[in-house]
Amino acid sequence: MILHFATGHVLEEQAVLQSGPDLPADISYLHQAIRDGDYPHLAEARDHLTGTGMTELFEQGLRVLTAEVP
Repeated sequence: MILHFATGHVLEEQAVLQSGPDLPADISYLHQAIRDGDYPHLAEARDHLTGTGMTELFEQGLRVLTAEVP
């Protein structure tokens, strides 16, 4: 499970490092959808999703995954 988490995180981090209006990492659509109220649950998580560093997110995910491991 940790391998899949790490792999997914790396893929997400690579996408975030991309830039440009035609690339999936362009989050202007996300910001617009949040402003328009199309995704109220996403709006609640906006600051966490767009303001948290990738290292912090990775470490938080590992803590959650390993919290129940003896």
